[in-house]
Amino acid sequence: MKKIGIFGGTFDPIHNGHIYKAEEALAKLKLDELLWVVAGDPWMKSREHLSAAKHRLEMVNIAIEGKAKMKLTDIEVNRKGPTYTIDTLKDLTNRNPEDELTLLVGEDLIKEFDQWKSPEEILSLAKLAVFTRATVVKDTQKMADFYKSKGHKFEALSGPIIDISSTAIRDKVLSKASISEYVPKAIEKYIIENKLYLG
Repeated sequence: MKKIGIFGGTFDPIHNGHIYKAEEALAKLKLDELLWVVAGDPWMKSREHLSAAKHRLEMVNIAIEGKAKMKLTDIEVNRKGPTYTIDTLKDLTNRNPEDELTLLVGEDLIKEFDQWKSPEEILSLAKLAVFTRATVVKDTQKMADFYKSKGHKFEALSGPIIDISSTAIRDKVLSKASISEYVPKAIEKYIIENKLYLG
């Protein structure tokens, strides 16, 4: 049995904060593997304009090159229609029936968890690990106690969060400001060469 972390997102673009949290999850949860799941058509971000999936996949691929325990999947990109976490977990469970899945989620998203499609079924298929800022760990602990009281596996990953978002990075590129502080050098190069985020 392998312990596999599921880290999903649009990653438009992937940045240092994503990479730091992925490495933190690998270490703290003692995962055997961390699977990056690039979203195809995420229903919660249906109004946003996303870069082509090929660019988002390639940027993650570049960022995790040489990181043996990190893998990339295009499972959601290849699925037609809106992207739902429950469908991805079902697919991964079918492919890895003996493995333990842990869904990695940011604290901002977990607050809307009851609005997700089939939240109870999600919790039956995967353990939940929530990235939280150290300053609000008490709130997350209350949430952890609630889920655990219902028999679900829940873990809080408290620690520093790099205060940058993919949206802010896209805005900086558009305004021709440097993003070298926020993304790996190879990602910055890819964005420039492919003229991404220029409107």
